Amino acid sequence: MVVDWFSGYFFPVGFILMFILMFYALIPYLIVLQNLTLADAISKAPRILRKNFGKLLPLTLFAMFCMFMVSFSKTLPSPYSYAVPLIASAVIGTYLIIELMRVLQESLLADNEIIPQLNSKEVRTSRAYELIHIILVPVLIAVSVLFASGQYLTMFDWGKKKQLDGLSYLSSFSSVFYSSEQQYISYEWLTEEYQINAKLPNLSDKQKPESISGIADITWFVDKEVRTVNGNHTYVNRKPFLEENKLMYRLVRETAQDGSYYYSSLNGSASIIRGREDYYEAQSIQVMVSGDGKSIFVLRYPARFDISQVFRVSSDGRYLIPRTSQVNPHEFRTYWFGENLQVDDVFELISAKNQMITIPTFDQIYEALAVALQEADGEMVIEILERIRSNDINVKAPDWDEQEWTIYLRKLYKDTSLQQTLQFVTKAGLQNSYLSTELTKQVNEETTSYQLEVPFPNENIVIDFEMEKEGGRMLSISLLN
Repeated sequence: MVVDWFSGYFFPVGFILMFILMFYALIPYLIVLQNLTLADAISKAPRILRKNFGKLLPLTLFAMFCMFMVSFSKTLPSPYSYAVPLIASAVIGTYLIIELMRVLQESLLADNEIIPQLNSKEVRTSRAYELIHIILVPVLIAVSVLFASGQYLTMFDWGKKKQLDGLSYLSSFSSVFYSSEQQYISYEWLTEEYQINAKLPNLSDKQKPESISGIADITWFVDKEVRTVNGNHTYVNRKPFLEENKLMYRLVRETAQDGSYYYSSLNGSASIIRGREDYYEAQSIQVMVSGDGKSIFVLRYPARFDISQVFRVSSDGRYLIPRTSQVNPHEFRTYWFGENLQVDDVFELISAKNQMITIPTFDQIYEALAVALQEADGEMVIEILERIRSNDINVKAPDWDEQEWTIYLRKLYKDTSLQQTLQFVTKAGLQNSYLSTELTKQVNEETTSYQLEVPFPNENIVIDFEMEKEGGRMLSISLLN
């Protein structure tokens, strides 16, 4: 209630206060010009402003125009996006103050006001002393640019780091995400020469530190702005480049659902130390380290987006399993680094993800079944089959338990490389990966039979199902029968 009242009256009250304070904006300048006391300057400032409003208005508009033009310097590549506003603001601000003091002095002299001469003594300085002051101007600007970019933090980057290879994944608007009422989240996977060099403490002991801090070197894809000139037209494109960056992080110890520990920057901090990179747009990161220290996860996303609805950790604190963002989900990419990541590690992460999913009843539930089979998750396959049976749908499938389903499905990926396995598993995170085909030979006036094929490296699985022509209700489903 208090917040609603405050938000309702903040703008009008703030505007009134700003309007009142405008009449006293000349107080510091009158104190300097006429050596007035604060009380005298307060009583005199409104009258001087009213009298010289016409002369000060062009100066004010010019100041607004200059600041508007300076604001475009944000689009310049680093470090010019920091240096240009600093230099321009200093020069323009000095000129505006000189002009303002000149206008006030002429007005006061026209009114026969007294402007006392300050008793100043000549100070003789050597040329070397003056040269030092001249040199300090660009030096201080360069130091400000250095601190703004964070490059000075590399001075604290020492010690031996451990190199870990990685892969990346993201959650987008897949077909199963839409058909399952945005409940079934699946990932697209990508393997490239991703690496991270980081120094972590020993997390295998029972006594775990409260926080972890450090600087890491990461190799990943960075979206950059590429300009192409064709005649009189300039085209701006967005292309990914494999580059190395430095990350600074402070991870706080968190507790997972089962009581296990993990480390996260969500309540700590993490950022990219910018160099001369020309990013397409400002980027933010979140870093997560599993409780045993075997896996490092880096979630990168545009700084303009909120991460709280996307960031999610598995119930055992071992994996980062982000949700699907409702806005530009393809820009939320997670990088997973570990020592000698294998196919089984990927399936364990997928299993941890699926444990946090509740499958609703929906017409295209056969699509969720295809995704669960593709992800080789026997527990999810059992859950979907039970959900189908609960809706009075005839199910013909092997009477296996979760472990038997998992063993069978993972055998279909046997002797397959990690890269090839991910090419198949990533189908679960795409659109239109599993298209059903109507079986024209099985003609029935009331029902229609379909067939859907789930591809695997060693052997494909065929799902047959029957639907009512009117209403589209599923009547039966069959696989491996």
